[in-house]
Amino acid sequence: MKATFFNRLFFIGALLVFFSGSALAVQSFSSGKASDPDKLIVMEGKVLDIETKQPIKAKFIFQRMPYGGNVGTSKVKTEEGDYQLTLMQSYQYKVKVQAEGYMSLNEVVSTEVIDLEGIMFKDFYMIPTGVGQIVKLRTLIFEQSKTNIMPDSYGELNELAKMMAKNKKIVIQLEGHTDYSGRASLNMALSYDRVKSVKQYLLAKGVKSRRIRLKAFGGSQPISREKTIEKRKINRRVEVRILSI
Repeated sequence: MKATFFNRLFFIGALLVFFSGSALAVQSFSSGKASDPDKLIVMEGKVLDIETKQPIKAKFIFQRMPYGGNVGTSKVKTEEGDYQLTLMQSYQYKVKVQAEGYMSLNEVVSTEVIDLEGIMFKDFYMIPTGVGQIVKLRTLIFEQSKTNIMPDSYGELNELAKMMAKNKKIVIQLEGHTDYSGRASLNMALSYDRVKSVKQYLLAKGVKSRRIRLKAFGGSQPISREKTIEKRKINRRVEVRILSI
């Protein structure tokens, strides 16, 4: 009988030890995450001219949101426009990019999307300063003799929309050009309809209509008067003129 009684006491004691240990384990697990140091990640990429895609010697100023901690600065490291920032993964950052002759970029960056090596890739595209500055949309392509924008053009138009979203005071004028062959009246109408299509694309990306003006030139301002296919092709273009900043 005594053996049975002591066996029961031993069993109850073992249960108490087990559950108290489990509770400690749960407590340790739930509080351990908060005490772990935040994971550092690397954000890297290039700083490029939005039109020419040439590298820019830029400077970065960044600070952790929302309280402004983890403030730092960095610069483009190579002639190819490469930069690298070390950030903490659990936070968003306010990043300012500055370069002589270009409008400053101000962007809130989320650091959640990284690769398996803890690296986040992001390129920055900068707009040259100055009212009257013209930016050529070099990859903007339309269907032959139509106003439909080809999918290969979306990337460049998306970058333009992002730049306008980050710089709320910019007002632009979209200027349409065709080659000079054919009837002048038809070329004028086609160039206007094409810049109108570009405006509609930007509006769909959230840019306000009052910040976009349109102007058509038809074939009156060719880049080249040579009659080869390639030279005529470069005359068909849309350019972005900065009206105010």
